[in-house]
Amino acid sequence: TEETPLKSLRSVQGSYYQWEQIPLAASFTLSLDGINLFADAPQRRLLLGATTVKDCQHFLPDQQALSRLVQQLSEKIDFPLPPLERAEVKTGIRSVLKGRAPWSGQLADGLFSTAGLYKNGWVSAFFEAKKLAELIHRA
Repeated sequence: TEETPLKSLRSVQGSYYQWEQIPLAASFTLSLDGINLFADAPQRRLLLGATTVKDCQHFLPDQQALSRLVQQLSEKIDFPLPPLERAEVKTGIRSVLKGRAPWSGQLADGLFSTAGLYKNGWVSAFFEAKKLAELIHRA
């Protein structure tokens, strides 16, 4: 097996807003200056985030950082975001690798992994799953 970048793996806490039952004409992903807006039209779901709190292992969201994200994004887009009162705040612990790039590979004979999806898990998970499936198929 190849050398993995997993030695640099660390956990960071992050939060994002999630709106449900939002009528969307199309699905899209928008990333501006570290702010991600993910629209899933079939699920009628909109996600906006995400914050990062280093060296933190709790699930309390940084409300001030979330509010700043909304303000910063609102200044750069020409469409309104849904009311924050309708959003649910989601908080979790995410894995990040050095360079913030996701990784998929073989750890040992018959053992495969994907790691480091960080803030882009919603976007890059499908690509990494395809990559992982190809690795498993070739093994």
